[in-house]
Amino acid sequence: LTKLTVTKNASTGDGGGIDAVKGKELVVEQCAINENTAKNSGGGIRVEDTPLKVIDSEIKNNRGFHGAGIYLSDPKTPVCGRHEITGTLIEGNKVLNDYGIGGGIQHFHVFYAVDAVLLVDGVADGCTIIDACQYFVESNQGLLG
Repeated sequence: LTKLTVTKNASTGDGGGIDAVKGKELVVEQCAINENTAKNSGGGIRVEDTPLKVIDSEIKNNRGFHGAGIYLSDPKTPVCGRHEITGTLIEGNKVLNDYGIGGGIQHFHVFYAVDAVLLVDGVADGCTIIDACQYFVESNQGLLG
């Protein structure tokens, strides 16, 4: 997906804006993923068993029960470097209620690389990134909660 705007979509399940499950790869480049809602996981983007690359994009003001901005899951076999988020603004994403986690990004059994990403106002119990496995931050411009 290149130079695409995904705005004001809603799902009664997962993946309000984009939902990718068991795919070859999802590349989101120079896109705006804004104001989407999922009743369950991944208000902006939900990815399960699919490599994800987000490049020079914005993910703003999405809502979801878990992972309001981005929800990543590799339940079978996590692979280091499978997911990358580069040059991306993740801002103002919020979970739907007091029990949800991962305002900006939530991940389960995932290794991913983050480079030059600004996380702002990801609201979920005062946390922006929920660490269920490991992540690598290289030359990050800032993490604000």
